[in-house]
Amino acid sequence: MIARFAILLPFDLFVREGDELPTLDLSASAYQIRVHPLAHSTERPKPTDSVLRSVSSLENARVAPFTETLQVGGRRTAQVNVLVMDFSKPEFDRTAEPNVAADPAPELAFGIANLILARIRVYSRAFDIRPLEIDRDPWRIGYLADNLQELEPEQGKVRGRVSSFVRVGFAAITPDIIEMVAPGSQTDEPYVWDQLLLDAYALLPDVGGAVVMAYAAMETFIAWALDILHEEQQLPKGLWGWINKRDHWTKEPSVSEKFDILLRVFTGHSLKDEPQLWERFTEVRKARNALVHEGAAKVGAKPVDAGKARELVNDTGKIIKWVELLLPEARRRARTDARGPFSRRLATPDEASALDPTALGLKAPDQNQGSIRIRREQQPEQ
Repeated sequence: MIARFAILLPFDLFVREGDELPTLDLSASAYQIRVHPLAHSTERPKPTDSVLRSVSSLENARVAPFTETLQVGGRRTAQVNVLVMDFSKPEFDRTAEPNVAADPAPELAFGIANLILARIRVYSRAFDIRPLEIDRDPWRIGYLADNLQELEPEQGKVRGRVSSFVRVGFAAITPDIIEMVAPGSQTDEPYVWDQLLLDAYALLPDVGGAVVMAYAAMETFIAWALDILHEEQQLPKGLWGWINKRDHWTKEPSVSEKFDILLRVFTGHSLKDEPQLWERFTEVRKARNALVHEGAAKVGAKPVDAGKARELVNDTGKIIKWVELLLPEARRRARTDARGPFSRRLATPDEASALDPTALGLKAPDQNQGSIRIRREQQPEQ
């Protein structure tokens, strides 16, 4: 029996007419696996599509047509965005129960797909390729007989499983936002560190890029914040310059010392006063250093996966929010509050204080506040 596993890629690739791309054969667990040449495409679901429309996109995947519009080496190309793998074994668990795990496990299929795509990315220099995520990228299993024919319906058994996601709560441009954008309406935003933090979110699920950008946001932020605090509370003449501009960078205060010792000098508070936030700061720093020096983001001996990277980026935002509260109010970011899933407005002072991570028991909403993820997983195809 064959389980045909298809994944909708979050990027497009191109293949040339006339190239005979090889299949890749491998084995894992109890399966023989064949990875088909990239040849299929489907219309990518739109943010405004229904969940059912998103589910049906992979069912409608077809061999991509070649076009004259884009040629490589004088040959037509086809735009493809579906990866297809066949898992083979004598029998699959096709029990028609909602809580029965898919066979093969999506984690196995996505692991194989990400390994292959990572190698394609390197050897083709296709930097647009990025890791696939089970909780983001639609997938479908269709069970087939050994002759590739569809199975006959059987009582209590499914002939396929699907998983798809629709995300709502995207940024919508409203009059409130434009009023905040007007020159002189707020602070000197956008701040560089705030844009770096947004870049970290945009890079997810790219673990390395997101972690590096999150650390860069914190490093840039704390230098900026301490300069503001020094403006309010001057150290003896020349001391601040001597602390920060030494004859060698190793003599200058580290980012950890800035969040700890120097912050306490100016405000009487250190990030260490909040053990959870300090732990997250340390994890981001260790993950970033491991990536730079060892080639892989790790916390201790454990590699950082996409889920952990998202947690670290979220907590980077909480760290920055906590320190921001120690700054003069005029220098903080304009705080906004969700009006509904699609819009935001400038928060009132009371609402802004309610967004304080400490007031929320360190469970402040992340940068995606107002977003809702609707998940439809493993719905049986009768």
